[in-house]
Amino acid sequence: MADFSIPPLIITVNKKLPKILIQYGNRDNPGYGRGTMDELKIIQPEKGYRYSLDPFILANFVPLKPGDRVIDLGTGNGIIPLLLTQRQKGLKIIGIEIQEELVFIARKNVRLHGLEGVIEILELDIKEVSDNFPPASFDLVVGNPPYWPVRAGRINPDAGKAIARHEVAITLSEYLASAAYLTRVNGIISLIILPSRLGEVVDIMERQKISPSRLQFVHSYSDSPAKLVLIEGIKLAPCQLRIERPFVIYKRPEVYSDEMIAIYKRCDS
Repeated sequence: MADFSIPPLIITVNKKLPKILIQYGNRDNPGYGRGTMDELKIIQPEKGYRYSLDPFILANFVPLKPGDRVIDLGTGNGIIPLLLTQRQKGLKIIGIEIQEELVFIARKNVRLHGLEGVIEILELDIKEVSDNFPPASFDLVVGNPPYWPVRAGRINPDAGKAIARHEVAITLSEYLASAAYLTRVNGIISLIILPSRLGEVVDIMERQKISPSRLQFVHSYSDSPAKLVLIEGIKLAPCQLRIERPFVIYKRPEVYSDEMIAIYKRCDS
């Protein structure tokens, strides 16, 4: 078992796993530093795949209400379920992850926050959800599917990064088919994707009888092209598409926008 009192940031969990970084939110320097025990604490690998800003932006985008049954497809170290519990009480969340190492870490993150009764982490292939859950089991499906098809760009030699970034373990079509299977009628699917794949995602959603209902483009700066897109769809419920105001991450280099700071402060409350 890891001792969370020493050393301050890097912990060796066991001989089979890489060193682990504990990363804290902090009001003066959001997302970095040691923090205190009443702040959000995230354990993640020192090497290999590590989350960036994407889960914070996605967790801020999704609609939530008490009692919602939520599933995070490809939960990694459990960051999105943890963030969702910061936003809304009374949720029941399942995070599924195919990589054993990340399942181990995600479960430690859940225990670290005393959320075992709220968040359950399962080691599971997203393509196999129909073997493990009844159809229409969830009010909300959330996720950060692999951004790139296998044919696009260089695949990272690190297996964890490759699975997270490229369609090595699952294609976008397979991902959305599983999401549609899990979502109840009038339930919601919320994803973060690349702008270059927006047309493809909308096409797949419509084939799965998911109506795109909201879009929000994410920009590094107010005058830069969109780098990401947040998309929401509703199952078996025709609706009008609403375009939200753009989300801007930085005011200027190394200075977060007010919107980004507000997200971090919510996580730190």
